[in-house]
Amino acid sequence: MHIKEYIMAFQWMILVIFVLIIILSIVAYYAKKYRKTPTDYYSLFIMGIIWLPFGLILDNNVLTILGIVFLIIGLVNKNKWKKNKKSWDKLSKDKKRIKIIIIGILSVLVLAGLVLLFSIKQGFI
Repeated sequence: MHIKEYIMAFQWMILVIFVLIIILSIVAYYAKKYRKTPTDYYSLFIMGIIWLPFGLILDNNVLTILGIVFLIIGLVNKNKWKKNKKSWDKLSKDKKRIKIIIIGILSVLVLAGLVLLFSIKQGFI
């Protein structure tokens, strides 16, 4: 591939990512507008704990900064952690089934991504 083809491919990828961000933002806005769910600060704290070391390891400033921000927001609102906490025992069978399906789909996607990454590194693709 020539450099122009890489540049064109990169521009299309940026455009697709931008359009996806806009679509997801609109969906999130309307989902939040019609469904009033309180913020789960414990989850923000956990996201901060995960993103901070990954940002440092990958030398990615955006992940590091977001990890710090999520960590601080979670810690500042520590008194609200138990407010949204739901244990597995208290979920209905339908919600348990949905969560198991989502976890299964995400696990398959992660596995497929790892297989694809391995295939690319080995030169199969």
